[in-house]
Amino acid sequence: MAVAAANIHELYIAYFGRAADKAGLDYWLAEGQKEGVTLEVIAKSFSDQVEATGQYRLLNDPALVASAAEREDFLTDVYQNLFGRAPDAAGLAYWSDVLAKGGKDAVGRIIIDIVGGAVGDDHQLIANKSTVSDMYAKLQNDLKIQMTDADMDGNGVFDFVDAKNALNDLLKNVPTDPVAFELFKSQVQIEAERVAAQSNELVIGTGDTTAPFEAKASSGDDVVVLNASSNLDGYKSISGGTGSDTLRLEVAVVDKTDASKFSGFETLQLKGVATQDVTLFSGIKHVEVAGTSTVTLNDGTLVSLLDGANVTLTDKAASATDYAVVETNGDATLTANGYELLSLTAKQGGSVELNQDALTKLVINNVAVDDAATPLDESLLTLDVTGASKLTSINASASKGSLDLTADSSVASVSTGAGNDKITIEGDLAAKAGNTLAGTQSIDAGAGNDKITFTGNVNGTTPADGASLTINGGAGNDTITLDGSFTGNTTLTGGEGKDLFDLTKATGTLSISDFVSGQDKLAVGLTKTTDFGGDVTSQLVLNKDGSVDLANTLSGAKADGIVYFHHGDNTYVLVNDNTAGYSAANDLLITLTGKIDLTLTDVSGVAAV
Repeated sequence: MAVAAANIHELYIAYFGRAADKAGLDYWLAEGQKEGVTLEVIAKSFSDQVEATGQYRLLNDPALVASAAEREDFLTDVYQNLFGRAPDAAGLAYWSDVLAKGGKDAVGRIIIDIVGGAVGDDHQLIANKSTVSDMYAKLQNDLKIQMTDADMDGNGVFDFVDAKNALNDLLKNVPTDPVAFELFKSQVQIEAERVAAQSNELVIGTGDTTAPFEAKASSGDDVVVLNASSNLDGYKSISGGTGSDTLRLEVAVVDKTDASKFSGFETLQLKGVATQDVTLFSGIKHVEVAGTSTVTLNDGTLVSLLDGANVTLTDKAASATDYAVVETNGDATLTANGYELLSLTAKQGGSVELNQDALTKLVINNVAVDDAATPLDESLLTLDVTGASKLTSINASASKGSLDLTADSSVASVSTGAGNDKITIEGDLAAKAGNTLAGTQSIDAGAGNDKITFTGNVNGTTPADGASLTINGGAGNDTITLDGSFTGNTTLTGGEGKDLFDLTKATGTLSISDFVSGQDKLAVGLTKTTDFGGDVTSQLVLNKDGSVDLANTLSGAKADGIVYFHHGDNTYVLVNDNTAGYSAANDLLITLTGKIDLTLTDVSGVAAV
């Protein structure tokens, strides 16, 4: 017959003086399912454990059973653990006689005999303690309470809230009254939640400066804290032990000698630390920074900036391509010295100011989305990278959240992802110089309802020798706004959705590759809806340039200054400033791919978005 869980809890209380831990309970329940493993067999195993022999001298040395004084001390400790009181005279005499007659063989099992013989309030108290022990085991699992002690080397150097001791102090006060016990169980829940929040934090003390010793955190996931009261001279070494462990620095710079004492830590937290060379610590894979700090680290170490952080990253050793991996949790200021590549992930919205001297490629992933993976506008990531003179690529195509990005026209490639993004590009694109195309920019906004604004000039005497600007709004209802002179190569693609092309402040020559009449909108600075003066194709000569001249004459004679015509396989829209002759500096010629009936198109003056 399997050993009941209640019996296992009774053994923990009786032999160890504490509640069961989840791992231990599961182990002994599994043992109790095996053939031939009885409660007595498990009790004998408990009596041999170091935790039991350290608590009861008689278990450690059964030969002491011959001493009446030793028997009395032993039974008094057992009664305190089980019943919270000293034994009565009759009970003490009875069980002392059992021990004396049974000798060494009686020592290991007498505790379960005492439990089995309990009556009245003693019996109820054990039952209630067993219930609480079961609650502890479940709460430890649910709340992830760290129950394993750190190795403090007997010096008490860690300011450690010991989960077992904290909860077992409560175990000593279990009531027998039914009403009081129900209230007590609520208190257990509250205390367990409090302990869960701090049970894995250890503060380094002063140690022993005369004989420094080796300290070790627990086998769980610990946070070891080095603060102003700590003295590392008292330690030979400090290990994080097994698990995923964090070292939190709350003091000034840790030098190479002190840093070498730490091992087994995967995460380093810097809280109010002005400067720290992370490379002095071995095994650090993740750095979390709060406040203002200058951090030196190796390529690829993950750096998390907490809300409000102002961090300067410095690369430890130059390589062909130095790269940093950073995630933000709200507003942050980041200065990246010596890095060519930066991977930036926004865990939540905020504004990030980026300063750098060598960055050439920026990869952005804003993961601020709801449970349905829908971008959260309130979690918008705002990023300004203007002034990054060497930056040539911004890749946010994997971003799921919304991005507000401001950059210079010198960035050759800009791509964003599924969020409702706002992209603002500022600056001119220069024409060809010899065989070099100095001004080329490609913008791809991906899915989402995006707003793309280019403010500047795309220069060139003719399209053949001009700079190049390509904008793709992607899927969604996008707004593409141009403000400047476009005499080079400029191609706009709205993508799927109802798109607005705001060209109210644009002059020169450009193309729209996928304009859909009756769906997309064209804003050219007009004050009223117009039909472009009608389709004037039949009046135009076959030569395109001649057609432009005639269209210009027609548009210049109209109050609204705009006509369209078909030539070849395309549609052309001419916006004239009401002066004679076509001038790229003052007029705007738009090429729409395909023969399009623009009488269905709303070209009302639409304010730039």
